[in-house]
Amino acid sequence: MRKTGLVLVCGLLWGAAMLSPALPQPEATETVTVTGQKIGPVPRAVIDTMITTRMAPTKMADKIARWKNPICPETIGMKPEVAAVVNIRIREVAAAARAPVETRAPCTPNVTIVFTKTPQDYLDDIAARHPNMIGYHESMSQVRSMAVMRHPIQAWYATQTTDYLGHTFPDDKDFCDKQAPAAMTFGSPQGHGMVFDMPQTCTYATSGLTQDDGVSSDFSSVLVVVDTNRMDSQPFGAIVDYVAMVVLSQTKRFDNCDELPTIANLMSENCDARWKTSALTEGDIAYLRALYKMQPGGNLRVQRADIAREMARELDQ
Repeated sequence: MRKTGLVLVCGLLWGAAMLSPALPQPEATETVTVTGQKIGPVPRAVIDTMITTRMAPTKMADKIARWKNPICPETIGMKPEVAAVVNIRIREVAAAARAPVETRAPCTPNVTIVFTKTPQDYLDDIAARHPNMIGYHESMSQVRSMAVMRHPIQAWYATQTTDYLGHTFPDDKDFCDKQAPAAMTFGSPQGHGMVFDMPQTCTYATSGLTQDDGVSSDFSSVLVVVDTNRMDSQPFGAIVDYVAMVVLSQTKRFDNCDELPTIANLMSENCDARWKTSALTEGDIAYLRALYKMQPGGNLRVQRADIAREMARELDQ
């Protein structure tokens, strides 16, 4: 089994710092190497079940979304030096997953991480002023029902769809409704292709193949809200690693329990303690790397199979 190392430049000892209303402020004075916690052999059946139950496909294309544009995180609700620690950690985990990371500074944030004592007030404001940050919706009443803080840490995903010819469309009903319904003819450099009508009136070009239609789903922005009233018992490092996981991969449920050691189980109240960890594991890194290596245009079944196969391969090395 291959050892996965992550290097984080900060003065925070992840296992010791605790998040509380009076968050201790680390000093940026040393280099800490954080290694994915080792886990035992993981049966392929467990991996397959985890991928099926955890991963949420997009509403428009029914695909697994990931980052295509480089991520640029911002953290709100912390002192600047602590926010910097969180942002660095998100970047480090993204790099380990081989996801794209913005290297230019400053950059326009597309990942927003909010630590707040009043999460519902914050979400109510976002729903009213920036409803697209809440994700795909068909009405404002649906936005309000989606923008509810049900868990200690929660994420909302805005996605977009890129077709076979590279045209990108936001997953937004209003955008689709404004598009002229279509007599659009698409071709390809190879001289083949076809028109495929998605929900609403958006029209996308596809390859015409069943296994890989050339249509992919990507994140355009991710919002993560952390309810600091419910974080007293958790190590700060565990919280940030959990946030990194939900920033890089969309989950169906924030209280799901995978039957293998993973940071994704951190907030699952009814999950056996043996499946909970205080940091990212080798399995988590293998899962994220498999996600960012999968066939982007494959159908949902192909994508799940790609991720399961690559995750199992990496854990066996």
